[in-house]
Amino acid sequence: MRRPSRQGVAGNPGLSDYAVHFFSYHLSKCHSSDNGAMKNLGSFLNSKILAWIEHVAKNGDLSPFSRTAADLKTYLNRRERHVPPTDPNMQTAEAWTTDLVRIAGKFGKYLLASPSSIHSLIPSLCPSASVIRRAFFNPNRSLIVKGIAAQDWDDCLARLDFPDGQALAIAHGESVFAVGLSNGFVEVFSKAILQLKKRLSHGERVKTLNFGKQDRYIASGGSRKICLWDAKNYTLIWSEKQDCQILALQFASNDYLLGITQRHEMVSWATESPHEDQERRLTIPLDFPMENKPKQPPTKALFSTDQRFFVLAYRAQAPFLFETETASVLSRLNRENGSPYPNAVLRHEVDVEALAFNPNPDLDLLIVSYGDGELVTFNLELYQACHRVPGVYAHTLACSPDGGTLVSGSSRGTIQVFEFDGVRGDNLTPIYRIDAFEDGIRGITFGSESNRFLDVRSSQCRVWEPPMLVRRGGAEGSQSEMTLSMPLQPRTVGMLEGPPDPEITSVLSSHDGGRAICGKQDGSIIVHSTSDAKQIAKAYSHHPNVSVTCLALTESDAVLISADESGRILVQQTPSADLSNPAELLADERFDRAVLALLVNHGGNRLLVCGADHLELRELPSGRKLNDRFFDVQHPLRAMRHPLYQEHLIVFENDVARLLQWSDFGEVSTPGGMRLSRFTEFPRNGAALTTSYNGYHILTELAKVTGHRSNSRFECWNASEFETSTQSVITLSGFKLLGPKIEQMIAVIGNTLIFLDTDLWICSLDLKMFEAMPVMKRHFFVLSEWLTMSGELLCNFTRKREFVIAKKHELVIVKHGMDFAETLELSTATKLWTLSQGSMHRKTSYNLST
Repeated sequence: MRRPSRQGVAGNPGLSDYAVHFFSYHLSKCHSSDNGAMKNLGSFLNSKILAWIEHVAKNGDLSPFSRTAADLKTYLNRRERHVPPTDPNMQTAEAWTTDLVRIAGKFGKYLLASPSSIHSLIPSLCPSASVIRRAFFNPNRSLIVKGIAAQDWDDCLARLDFPDGQALAIAHGESVFAVGLSNGFVEVFSKAILQLKKRLSHGERVKTLNFGKQDRYIASGGSRKICLWDAKNYTLIWSEKQDCQILALQFASNDYLLGITQRHEMVSWATESPHEDQERRLTIPLDFPMENKPKQPPTKALFSTDQRFFVLAYRAQAPFLFETETASVLSRLNRENGSPYPNAVLRHEVDVEALAFNPNPDLDLLIVSYGDGELVTFNLELYQACHRVPGVYAHTLACSPDGGTLVSGSSRGTIQVFEFDGVRGDNLTPIYRIDAFEDGIRGITFGSESNRFLDVRSSQCRVWEPPMLVRRGGAEGSQSEMTLSMPLQPRTVGMLEGPPDPEITSVLSSHDGGRAICGKQDGSIIVHSTSDAKQIAKAYSHHPNVSVTCLALTESDAVLISADESGRILVQQTPSADLSNPAELLADERFDRAVLALLVNHGGNRLLVCGADHLELRELPSGRKLNDRFFDVQHPLRAMRHPLYQEHLIVFENDVARLLQWSDFGEVSTPGGMRLSRFTEFPRNGAALTTSYNGYHILTELAKVTGHRSNSRFECWNASEFETSTQSVITLSGFKLLGPKIEQMIAVIGNTLIFLDTDLWICSLDLKMFEAMPVMKRHFFVLSEWLTMSGELLCNFTRKREFVIAKKHELVIVKHGMDFAETLELSTATKLWTLSQGSMHRKTSYNLST
């Protein structure tokens, strides 16, 4: 039979796309004893899988990844009866069932932006034991990343970032999940591939989210507004303004939405009609038969999954359980004893931090977290506490849909997973713990299949799939009515963002690019080699647990200066490369304010110490104070060495720039300074300003307005215009649309700006040519877990064209990053960036513009 020609295949793109998307389905249906099918699969996975991934990503939909992984598992489960587990093709295919899901979760947004990044970028960032790394990483062709210690995939499947707002609420449906943001939006994601499906505008900070049955509806609530959305076509059905805050929302089937307000009202809205005649409001009676009835509005409320009960919590009060149908009180849930209506409180109650009902109808359990750290389960038939676990400090709680597991998140970022066990299923046994030491967890929820949970913190949502969530059966526990137990030792995991080691707080590279110097949270100064990112030595230390804020080196690398958060400044002789010459203390000085920056002149005999409104000039290496200046500023002062005149430095002060002499701090600019002409108004508040310290021909300034990325602006000036006789400096034109694209400036080398864009790609552009040709190049991406808690990338670009990046307590060195490039072109009409040429298949020759 004659083979079909290439032209014939190309002439039927529909058949080709079908084969790409559904080959695994047909493989799962083939006979499991067919050795030829297994051989062909092995050949495909060993040689063509990256091309397949790229093709799928170009279509803008990563759902084939999870579908293919599931089909491969089905096929391999049948195939394992015919081959030993050591079969290489079986092992490769089994490994790809994991890697496909992990690649989509961890690198999905980068892969969709640049499908060709699967060839030379993504393998370099995968764990060393992953099949994609072992099979396709090539040190001669791939991006080189030193310092990543992970051997295997961690339990965090994905991180979803929200740079324009804080993540406040989360809810999971059957096939999608939603995150509520502080900027008034609700972002809906696919459960299978973790891709954004729709962005809904609620109009105020979103504090509550809930899904209807079969994902028919989404309800979003804020302080004064409720919105009901059709979750199939993502249209607004109705919205209702409220005169008080809604504490809880819950769908009663798909016909009604229930809510509880801070005014002790239970409200029922018809889902298809927002009219007042369809709205029912029932005042929750407060005539509790007890002496210590609450005198303040409730702080928390929650409906049970079947809507039979709801619970209200008050400040410094035990929670109250109500029957939903009548809104009548059933019991005051006192953790000290089981009496429904005690006449006295046995001890001073603390605030309730979080509530969760177990959805298993056979258990009838409520879980309560208290401000003193205790976690208590209550039996809702007996109104009694059954089990208590101290030291949890849960700020948010969620039960799995199958009722077998509880997950808690603390205000310090710690996540703990408990299993319900014991004869009655009311005991809590810890089985898993994540020590994060990060931002507090604001919300947490389980996926619909109980094997995944999601949390929101800061401006991020994380998706977790720990192996411990595979259901464990047969657990039995004590039959006592109530136990006060110490938790068992669970499996404890220190994730990427949460090691106990002190974090790197400042980073600097030597002028020859051979060494990286890190200041750490514990006050230590550590020297690393940039060849392999390994630590060479501890140079010296500030006082213990006083964080180092900034570092500086003289041009000769002979003298190292460091400052800490207490204002202490140490001047040290730099240790030699072979450590034969240890660091020698040359000066120990004090600055009376927080040190924001250190700047050394070209000659290495002067040091500028920068505070928010105060500058000091000091002599090196003695550290002796020579002069100082105070300024009246709205934003912290920024200073830089004059790129053309070594005897001068430039100070940026609000709308003016001043030229000062390094020798004696005398001002040599015109009276009143040089007026800085900007195309956009100088931000008076709510903005963070950054000025390039590495510019040569061009000086740059980035103003970022918190929460309003579209208002960020970027300005440039010619360095040659900063003269002693200059009265005003005119900004260069053509950069108005560039500001919203820049997240952080990294360096200006000649005319080339190197920056981190808002999608976390390291990019570059020619500042001289940008107005005439608005293009930029993107080179490689960084992961969001590399950012600091404030969202900054601690990064230094070396003379070796390498990037030194602090990743929490680790140091990462990225080599050959500038050798990969795709060109993006800006449309001034649509204000959108589009790919015009280039790929990440292989290295390119890229020269920095000078």
